[in-house]
Amino acid sequence: MKRFHSSLQKVFDICTQQSRMAELELARAQSRQSAARQRVDESAGQLEQARQEINRALPDSRQLTVILGMRQHLAAAEDRLALLQQELEQVQQLYQQARQTYQEAHSKVERIEKLIEKQRVDYRREQLLDQQRAMDDLAIFRWTPPHGQLVPEASPERSEAQRLHASGATETFATPELQEIEVNRHG
Repeated sequence: MKRFHSSLQKVFDICTQQSRMAELELARAQSRQSAARQRVDESAGQLEQARQEINRALPDSRQLTVILGMRQHLAAAEDRLALLQQELEQVQQLYQQARQTYQEAHSKVERIEKLIEKQRVDYRREQLLDQQRAMDDLAIFRWTPPHGQLVPEASPERSEAQRLHASGATETFATPELQEIEVNRHG
C-alpha cells in the first residue's frame, strides 16, 4: 500500500513557518510593549517624586531661581512622561497588529491542517474500499469454476456469487446483509 501524500503539504509547511515567524514577532512586540509600559511607570514615579520635592521645597525657599529651576524640572518630567505615553500607544498598536497577523496565520494553518486530515481520511477510506474490492474479486474468482465445467450444487452464498459474477456485477459486498439486499434487488 502506498503512503499518503497531500498536495497541500508544501502549503502547510510554508504557512506553519509564517505562523512561527508571526509568533516570534508577537513575542518581540509584547516585549517592547512591556518595556515601554515600564518606562512610562518609572517616568510617572519620577514626576510624582519631583512634585513632592517641589511641594516640600516651596515653603522653605524664597529665592525665585530655585522655584523656577524646580518648575523646569517638573515640566521636563511631564514632557518626558507625555513622550513615553505616546511611545507606549504606538507600541501597543504594533502589538495589536502583530497579534492579528499571528491569529490570521495560525487560523490558516489550522484550516489547512483540517483539509489535510480530511484528505487523509478520504485516502484511508479509498484504500479500505480497494482492499474490499480485491477481497470480493478474490472471493468471486475462488467460487467460480473454470470455463466449461459444471458446478455442483453448493451453498446459497456460492451460487449467488457465481450468479453475480456471471451477470457481470462489479459491486462489492462487505457484509452478508448487503449481499442479501443486492440479491433481492437483482432477483
